[in-house]
Amino acid sequence: MMKTISDMILYIFLNYHIICVFSAAQIRFPAKSDRPNLCF
Repeated sequence: MMKTISDMILYIFLNYHIICVFSAAQIRFPAKSDRPNLCF
């Protein structure tokens, strides 16, 4: 059971990181945005 949960967390984390990288790539320079920057 724990392995399934950890796999789900890892899967979500990797997908979130990929989305974050794509968002950062689209905005290559600092710009004022309504949404906060969630990339760490």
